[in-house]
Amino acid sequence: MLDVKLAVAEHTTQENRKIYDVVSDDSALKFDSETGFLEIPEDYYLDIYIRYTEVLEGDLEDISPRIVIGEDSYYCGFLSEEGLWHLEWRPELAHCGRPFFGLPGVHEIRIQSFLDREEYFEESFQVEVLATRARAREITTILDFINDDYDAISQMCLDGSPENNGVIADLINEAERTYILCKSLWSVLLRQLRYILEPRLDVTPNGLPNSPEAIHWLSLNSDAVALCSPYEQTFQINNMPVKTEFAAEEKMIPSYRLFENLVIAGFINHIRMKLSAVKDFINGHEQSQYRSDGESVTYPGYCRYSGIVRGVLSKNLQNQYSRVMNLLDGFYKLYTSFEKVTGINYLDKPLMPRITPFVARTLVYRKLFEQVTKWYGVSAVTLTLNDFT
Repeated sequence: MLDVKLAVAEHTTQENRKIYDVVSDDSALKFDSETGFLEIPEDYYLDIYIRYTEVLEGDLEDISPRIVIGEDSYYCGFLSEEGLWHLEWRPELAHCGRPFFGLPGVHEIRIQSFLDREEYFEESFQVEVLATRARAREITTILDFINDDYDAISQMCLDGSPENNGVIADLINEAERTYILCKSLWSVLLRQLRYILEPRLDVTPNGLPNSPEAIHWLSLNSDAVALCSPYEQTFQINNMPVKTEFAAEEKMIPSYRLFENLVIAGFINHIRMKLSAVKDFINGHEQSQYRSDGESVTYPGYCRYSGIVRGVLSKNLQNQYSRVMNLLDGFYKLYTSFEKVTGINYLDKPLMPRITPFVARTLVYRKLFEQVTKWYGVSAVTLTLNDFT
């Protein structure tokens, strides 16, 4: 469907610019690096070029793809001579053209191709951002500042102490119990999801208005009807035969955006955010010194973030980190299947569960709501270094 090229240059000029194929026929390409991702220095300037190799639906040349890098979104301009979409940087953002400045590590770049104003498909690829030597020293200094005695702080974080009562270990253990329960109930839940039928207008070719709302839609879209012969007429207006080229019809569509389902959506988002916080907290305790084997071969003088922190994690921390990552992956898969059915893709604030008549008579919801309540109680802790210093 699309090919993507990424251009990398040390300066804003085109001089000594390197161009890499990063996506070919919808597949992200692998590179000869430690992670398999393209390595780019954090302070280099980037350009992205997109070529559509096939148009599935609609005319994509009329709709700019959207490129999402971190929390920022960008649109593209079309280069008619080359037949390429070219990323247009936003000058009001810091480090224009260098979106990963000061952000070494693995990052995802997402490309959203719109079939119409709302429907789009998404492709993505990952890059490994290399740190300058100065940045590597800064990271090392920060980690050293946290605590010189890494093993002691790791032990207190994970095994418990009079100061922290082992909240991190308890949190991970409760998350694992929650995941095991959710996984065992999920297939049943997806079959018994609560929904209601709601009337919605659906614009279809040669449609026939079948409700007052559909007729009102037709009155606002006069271009949808045309005069015709009596043999072709759909209906008459002022005794004149007309046919509809397209029209809105009212259909009953299942809606899952109900309280019981919003509780589940908010809960999964909450547990994923809490696990991400635990992951970040563990990473925040890492300390390292600059290691020459973390230096990039392609870009000498730049270091992989993994090379900066490699070797400093204790066996215990590596195990905890692995548990958290497995849980994040597991809950992501559960939520993906839930979202596919319900269409509930984000809930920024969790809802506290309560027993509604539907929950009272539906066993799978009752079990989940009990566990959700328990999870909120266990997770109501603040992860802070002040407990351990």
